[in-house]
Amino acid sequence: MSPTTKTTPATRRGVTEQAALAAIDSGTRVLRLPTIRDRFGEIPAAAEHEQLSYLGFLAELVMAECDDRDKRRAARRIHDAAFPRDKRIEEFDFDANKSSAPPRSTS
Repeated sequence: MSPTTKTTPATRRGVTEQAALAAIDSGTRVLRLPTIRDRFGEIPAAAEHEQLSYLGFLAELVMAECDDRDKRRAARRIHDAAFPRDKRIEEFDFDANKSSAPPRSTS
């Protein structure tokens, strides 16, 4: 191959919608993008309704994935921290512990 010859990657024009959806599903599984895979049906419809450009559509997909990852990360960190469960006075069983008396209202 001469240095002046340009090589371009093969383009995938003429892909059917079914093939495109299968490729998106497969690709998002390999890349571990669950939000994009789960929401891919609704985001394109919203993007078309709002007349978003390709970049706007891509930005919506990426932002949805990032937001979902942030939520899952926060939930995972809280779970991994193993905080003790919340305790409330309303949940305390005074009948099980005879040495403690229920709280009295001062009003």
